[in-house]
Amino acid sequence: MLVLLVGLWFGARAVWDRLHPILLPSSCEVSQARGGPFGYPPDKFANAATVAALAVKRDLPTRAAVIATATALQESKLRNLEHGDRDSVGLFQQRPSQGWGTVAQILDPVYATSAFYDHLVRVPGWDRRPLTEVAQAVQRSGFPDAYAKHEAEASALALALTGDRPAAATCRLEEPESTWSRRRVREHAARETGLSGRDTPRGVEWTAPDTRSAWMLGSWALAHAQRHGTLRVSVGDRTWTRSMAEDASRWAPAAEPLPATTVRIDVTR
Repeated sequence: MLVLLVGLWFGARAVWDRLHPILLPSSCEVSQARGGPFGYPPDKFANAATVAALAVKRDLPTRAAVIATATALQESKLRNLEHGDRDSVGLFQQRPSQGWGTVAQILDPVYATSAFYDHLVRVPGWDRRPLTEVAQAVQRSGFPDAYAKHEAEASALALALTGDRPAAATCRLEEPESTWSRRRVREHAARETGLSGRDTPRGVEWTAPDTRSAWMLGSWALAHAQRHGTLRVSVGDRTWTRSMAEDASRWAPAAEPLPATTVRIDVTR
């Protein structure tokens, strides 16, 4: 009987190991939000973090990230699409034929987001006018009123990912299949956030200019943890640890608190 029970347990465990990534896949969410929480697969969350980080890097107000995020939600649902209406591609469904760049350029989220912000800041009164008016002035969409419905969700994402709302972004992630090198992580962070990191025995560490920037970078690192293979992100006295357990994925008090503007990620145990 004992042998039978052990066999059944191992059989059930094997079935669960196959099914749980389907039934409970890796996911990210923004909490502390009106109408939330809002949930996303890691790839979409990473794109949203890139949009937010580039706004902070350019010293644009959070409103810029809200408008850009709402536009990406409408145009691509935060996916970096290789197709679209006519020749539209990318996060913002920008068209090469309309002067947005080559297909390869537009499929680079950093390039596409930067191009969006370049156009955004040229719109008169962009930071005061209704979101849908400004987004339409940039995009010239066939559905000019469609952007407004995404404003609440875009605001929640932007506040969490620009660092305005600390510890509001979190992810539940399975064990990494691969890990980026420290140098590659540093280069990625520098390109999207403008902040330079330094290697540590387990990963990379940054000193941000202020606590908002620190939480932007920490949220960015969390959002890209699926790609980087990150095991842990620490911002000041808070730590996120990679896990599929809901409670374990929250930002918890750090066992070894860091200065408020220090961000550290671990890519090895």
